[in-house]
Amino acid sequence: MSIFLATPVFTAVGALVLVLALLVFDRTVKYRIVADSEHDNAAAATVTAGLIIHGALAHTTALLDFVILSVFGIVVNVLCFHLLGWITPGWNLNRAIHEKASLAAGIMAGGVLVAVGLLVSGAMA
Repeated sequence: MSIFLATPVFTAVGALVLVLALLVFDRTVKYRIVADSEHDNAAAATVTAGLIIHGALAHTTALLDFVILSVFGIVVNVLCFHLLGWITPGWNLNRAIHEKASLAAGIMAGGVLVAVGLLVSGAMA
């Protein structure tokens, strides 16, 4: 595939994968990431930024590989986010982000999402 065709195709597919990631993540947490971000919830916005950075880390030259590895990355990210909530039983991560708008919780969760993105990206290389 020529670079002139590959660039818009990968860009379009990457945008669709990012939207898919936001939708999947938004449906698996107990709050609405985008809606909370629109209401100046910095914690939710930080988690969203972590998810977006993860999506930007996927790199490959084959379109099918890109889609498969991106979907794998979304699943791993969602699982790791919920694992983070599970390993901190005395603290409700969803409530801290949604109700309390805890920037510290958002930064921690966003950091986990970026770290998972780096691990998945490294596994692709």
